[in-house]
Amino acid sequence: MEKTDAAKPKTKTAAKAAATSEAVVKAAPRKTVSRTKKDPQISPEIRHRMIADAAYYRAKKFGSAGSGDDLVHWLAAETEIDAMLKKGEMSS
Repeated sequence: MEKTDAAKPKTKTAAKAAATSEAVVKAAPRKTVSRTKKDPQISPEIRHRMIADAAYYRAKKFGSAGSGDDLVHWLAAETEIDAMLKKGEMSS
């Protein structure tokens, strides 16, 4: 059985183009998403959901759901989540 190499270019021009393409791909810098502590890169919707969840669990923990303390729990959760995001403790 005869082996054929489908990846091998058939002409010199094709070989040169393939070599150039490989060199460009290898030399291109990798794009990474930098998530610094100062810029957590989360959407307002995700932040809102995180605060809502934290406020819910605060109300459940302190047993005051429905007692009118919802705003207190929301503000405490908002402060807590924002501090964690600023420190970089959370990411999306």
